[in-house]
Amino acid sequence: MYKILISLIALILSASASFAAENKKVKRVENYLAVLDLEAVGKVEKDVVRPLTDSVRREIVKSGKYEVMDRGNMDKVLKEQAFQMTGCAKKECAVQAGEMLGVGKIVVGSVSKLGNTYLLSLQLVNIETGKVEGDENKECKCEVDDLIQLSRNVADELMVAAVAPANKETLMVAVAAPANVETSLTSVLSVQNNEHNCRKTDGRFCDQGDGTISDNNTGLMWQRSDDGQERKWNDAIDYCKGLPLAGKNDWRVPNKDELGSLVDKTKYAPASNTEYFPDTKIGGFFSRAEYWSSTVHASDMAYAWNVNFYFGELGYHDKMLTGYVRCVR
Repeated sequence: MYKILISLIALILSASASFAAENKKVKRVENYLAVLDLEAVGKVEKDVVRPLTDSVRREIVKSGKYEVMDRGNMDKVLKEQAFQMTGCAKKECAVQAGEMLGVGKIVVGSVSKLGNTYLLSLQLVNIETGKVEGDENKECKCEVDDLIQLSRNVADELMVAAVAPANKETLMVAVAAPANVETSLTSVLSVQNNEHNCRKTDGRFCDQGDGTISDNNTGLMWQRSDDGQERKWNDAIDYCKGLPLAGKNDWRVPNKDELGSLVDKTKYAPASNTEYFPDTKIGGFFSRAEYWSSTVHASDMAYAWNVNFYFGELGYHDKMLTGYVRCVR
């Protein structure tokens, strides 16, 4: 009888513990994001991991797309769960950490070295679905001091490609974001509020009839027609800054991912939507016409990325050479 009573009590306590654990399950907040420490692979010095991770975190905060979990709070939660944050670069590990932290997305990555070349990789993982929503990497034949800039570039490209949850929290973050956030809330709302002004639309692009094309997918507003002039990279930057189009004064050169969003892989010569961008330059088969992006090559600051719309290819060349430019805001 005594043994039966002890077993019954143990069973009740076990059930209570399971119930309590279920009730303590962290509620996930979709617009919150955590950044785990990068994994150092091979000959990479372990002491570079922390500053590179912090650099990635700062760049994501600057993007304004997510509320980023403070490192101190993250460390505290994971320590309580006896979870080792360093070296967690796999999707399964990321999902497990994200569930503990109650975030909607998590960024994991690694930095490796082969010879004198570093490779930095980042992945954006959706905790609910377990899917990798963004995967960016860059290599740099450089000194260890240059890795901070490399980490900024990779984090920036990861955020450009990311689509933050469209909820109230997202809008609040965007309002508080720095003025240099590349896809601003103002641009998004401008597209939404001016849909009724479209001279024509295909659902994605909207011709405003004032020399601009709005993109409902990205929230960007584009210069419909470039001016047909080829410029060096610095001159292209200055041209867009001074562009007096449609009464707006915040035009700029698009980064490489924004420019690449105009590529239509189902077409070529040009690989773009000719109804909304009818004057896109393509050059010839052996002499392509390139459009500048604002993205500088990570391993050589004398080069910048560009897109040619003959086949829609991404490439880069010397800033002192010339190319076309289509401004964006």
